[in-house]
Amino acid sequence: MSYVFAVESEYDYQLSNVIKVFEDEAEANAFCDLCRKYNESNSFITLDITNSAEVEIYQKEEIAWNNSHPAGPGNAGADYYYVNKIEFVKASTPSKGEPQKETK
Repeated sequence: MSYVFAVESEYDYQLSNVIKVFEDEAEANAFCDLCRKYNESNSFITLDITNSAEVEIYQKEEIAWNNSHPAGPGNAGADYYYVNKIEFVKASTPSKGEPQKETK
């Protein structure tokens, strides 16, 4: 039996998203750690913005930070990143007119 290792992001225990899938567990864990560490570098949450000039600077910096995230901007700032071990089943393509056999 073979496995693949999916790095996933999660928001508020509700929305999970597969970011990348790896054949090697160590590579998946390294990428997952990279995503976590990148999130720890986010200093935007603690800013106290009081004027529109600061807001504009903040927005540009936050967009740049999101766009540079190793997991991509759609997964930047997730609450959790984790590795999910998934059984890999190689799909077989049946010949024309031949029913596909079920694998277990």
